[in-house]
This record gives sequence, C-alpha cells and structure tokens, in this order.
Amino acid sequence: MKLHRQVGYRDMHMRIANKIQRKRAKKKSVYSIYLLNLLLGLITGSNMSELEPYVRPGV
Repeated sequence: MKLHRQVGYRDMHMRIANKIQRKRAKKKSVYSIYLLNLLLGLITGSNMSELEPYVRPGV
C-alpha cells in the first residue's frame, strides 16, 4: 500500500515536472538567465543595477 502511494506520488510529481519543463522550454534561455543572475545577485548582495546589462541583454 505504501509503495503504491509512493509510485503514484512520483508519477504525479514527474507529470508536473514535465509540464513545467515544457512550459519553460519556450522561454527558457532568457528566463533562466534572469533567474540565475537574480540568484547570483542575492547571494553576492550586489545591486540590481550592476546585473541589469546581464539580466536584460536587449536593453
């Protein structure tokens, strides 16, 4: 019973993960770069103005 519940949970988790991955695949490059730099900024404690050229390459 426990095993069955674990398998069901994992399947649900994988389905959600796949859905998120598929959604993210469209705008992955820009979005992932943005998140990465946001995290780096939080970790290093640097200003967003320093990261701005990296966050928004088009601007």
